[in-house]
Amino acid sequence: HWFLKNIPLGLKVLDYGCGEGVLLADLCKWGKIHADSWGVDISENAIKKATSRFPNLKFTPTNPDGTTSFPAQSFDAVIATEVIEHIFDTDGVFKEFHRLLRPSGCLLLSCPYHGFLKNLTILISGKMDKHYHDPYSNHIRYYSPATLRSVHEKHGFRLIKQSGVGRIPLLWNSMVTAAVKQP
Repeated sequence: HWFLKNIPLGLKVLDYGCGEGVLLADLCKWGKIHADSWGVDISENAIKKATSRFPNLKFTPTNPDGTTSFPAQSFDAVIATEVIEHIFDTDGVFKEFHRLLRPSGCLLLSCPYHGFLKNLTILISGKMDKHYHDPYSNHIRYYSPATLRSVHEKHGFRLIKQSGVGRIPLLWNSMVTAAVKQP
């Protein structure tokens, strides 16, 4: 819902890490995006499912390193929902976001929230190992509001909105951000 409310009408969007294409389909259904919007994912299986499920939309896999074959400045907005916590090469993916966006393009993303109070709650509850050290978890990065802001700034994005969603404030499930590409 946050993405539906925060994306301006008519933008050419790239849904980076689109999975089975549900968000892109919702944005299309609500008339929020340009017809030449795309979804990409590193999982070819997810792309096959997205293409089968939503044959009127466009999907393609990323390269193994997370880059895409789109020319520079191809999109007005890049959306990445619950993706960056799975990425080994944070610098590489943010460089790709910057490359793909037109001047003043919008980067909208979400990732699990890891602020001080939430981390303290996890520690006090005795669930630190289950949360951070689970050998089967596919989360490899943990962002606080400050660390996420610093990654944006390092890669030429100016945050215009940062908040949390899900649960109660300061124990949010996820952080959501909207940022603008700087020259």
